[in-house]
Amino acid sequence: MHKIGFECSQSDAGIFIHKAKNRDTVVAMIYVDDSSFMGNNATLVKEKKTEFMGIWECHNLGELKEFLGITIRCSGRKIILDQKAY
Repeated sequence: MHKIGFECSQSDAGIFIHKAKNRDTVVAMIYVDDSSFMGNNATLVKEKKTEFMGIWECHNLGELKEFLGITIRCSGRKIILDQKAY
C-alpha cells in the first residue's frame, strides 16, 4: 500500500490512509480478500482504487453493500450499518 501512497493507520493494521497535498483523503479498509475505498474526492478514490487493482488481482464489485458481515446502506447523507444476520 505504501507503493501507491498509503500509510498504515496506527490504530488498526487493516486501515490505510492516503492524504493528498490538497488535503483530500482516501481511506482503504483491507481484510484478507475484502477491500473498500472511501474518501472526500470521488475522482481520487477511483484513481487509488484503480492503482490498487493494477497491483493486486481483484475485481470491482461496485458500491459497498456488505463488509465483513456488516450490511451497509446509504440513505441521503446517512450511512446505516447493521448485523441483523447475527
